Amino acid sequence: MAGVLLVLLRAKRKRERAWNRLIDAAERRTEASFGFPKEGAPDVLVAFFEAAARGEVALLDDALLFRVPVNIRDGVGQTALHIAAHGKSDAAAQWLVSHGAELEAADMLGETALLKAARLGAERVVALLLGRGASTECKHIEGWTPLIVAALHGHEEIVRMLLARGARRDVTVHGKTPLMMAQQQGHEGVAALLM
Repeated sequence: MAGVLLVLLRAKRKRERAWNRLIDAAERRTEASFGFPKEGAPDVLVAFFEAAARGEVALLDDALLFRVPVNIRDGVGQTALHIAAHGKSDAAAQWLVSHGAELEAADMLGETALLKAARLGAERVVALLLGRGASTECKHIEGWTPLIVAALHGHEEIVRMLLARGARRDVTVHGKTPLMMAQQQGHEGVAALLM
């Protein structure tokens, strides 16, 4: 009986320590509000998104103790995987994907984590998402694809990865192909890949 009580006491202490770490993370949050109102956002959710943004895998583990759904969305429809992609955190992205994060979840603008990572030049996040089967043809509501945004911003290695996964070169946004965008921005290496 004493052994059972000791196990229960340890579990309670572990949960309390996890709660304290999550609350501390929520209080240290960056200027990002994750679409939640400034006041009244659930602390554990803010801490979960903050942990994804900063790549703090231990805090993501803590959030699981409080049954935070991996695919919960913030006020603008982003999941923690979007936030990890934005923060270029391959550690957080890996943790989220291994815990069931939806690769094709799109925010209110239609942007997926892959599209965000491609736009921001998060090479390791892009490699992870492509390796797990994320679609190269996801589109922003204006028609932007991962290949188009990577070409526009000159992310040569990401363009190479997307092409290797069969990304279409013939898509257009505002009448311009990825090749035209790369040329217009002076990204010669990217343009060479797209020819």
